[in-house]
Amino acid sequence: MARAKLTPHSNDQFAFGTGFLRDHVGQIMDNPEIAILELIANSYDAGASRVDVTWPVLPGDRLSVGDDGTGMTAEELESRWRTIKYDRLQTQGPYVEFPEGSSGNKRRAFGHNGKGRFSPFCFADRYQIETWKTGRSVFAQVEQTNGGPSPFGFKITRQGKKNGHGTSISLT
Repeated sequence: MARAKLTPHSNDQFAFGTGFLRDHVGQIMDNPEIAILELIANSYDAGASRVDVTWPVLPGDRLSVGDDGTGMTAEELESRWRTIKYDRLQTQGPYVEFPEGSSGNKRRAFGHNGKGRFSPFCFADRYQIETWKTGRSVFAQVEQTNGGPSPFGFKITRQGKKNGHGTSISLT
């Protein structure tokens, strides 16, 4: 019996089906309670001592989760968001990193596979990130796609100066 020849996809890239991301993260994108818990757990893992959740009152109002955790540099944000199965344990270790000057106690992080960053897709097809660390802020937009070369789009939209540290994820 003759074997079928493998033919490369255009530019040797893989293609993602429309349901890939939902299948990959499961209930994180389907259950609002789990989605919010994931966002709060991400703040916990960033060493936050404060997490502010703004819940929309009316349709079209903003939903946001912000914290005073370590924040991320542009390079850290790019690496963590663009890696499909981000491995927190390998990259950051098993323990929470606390912001400089924080009095946090040593504790294990909840997250380890990077899926929680997709939880805003439970509420909208697009969300914004602002994160700041070491005097620099980074703004990015994340958007679901309909499949193709990537299951989601990620783009840093601007950078600037900002004191302190933290991360805010928001959507309407």
